[in-house]
Amino acid sequence: MEASDYECLQKNEILKDCLPGLVNNFNAQGTLEIQYDKPAVNVHMGNELLPSDTQTLPVITYHASKPLDLDATYTIIMTDPDVPSRLDNSEGEVCHYVATGFKFDSVKGGVLSGQVVARRPYIGPA
Repeated sequence: MEASDYECLQKNEILKDCLPGLVNNFNAQGTLEIQYDKPAVNVHMGNELLPSDTQTLPVITYHASKPLDLDATYTIIMTDPDVPSRLDNSEGEVCHYVATGFKFDSVKGGVLSGQVVARRPYIGPA
């Protein structure tokens, strides 16, 4: 994670909202690339997506900055900390997806795939 990404997470209070215990100790080990396919929409730090563009589970790719443990399994949680918007978070946090059991074939990361267990099936924004 580049310094500018960390600064963006701090500035927009994402760490404070999603990982309050790690605000001052957050140390990302890589970056996520998230792409919805209809239409082709990439998630970028701070961009706003239309609910109509995010109704299917996106392709999620992890780019590790340090070698990964290929024997480990990983979990992903997709959450929206401020529904319906950053300025009006009256509905609070919404969890869109939780899956466990991700494995990688490369120490550099890759597409999150394999024998995953969806603990909460994907639910797109309303």
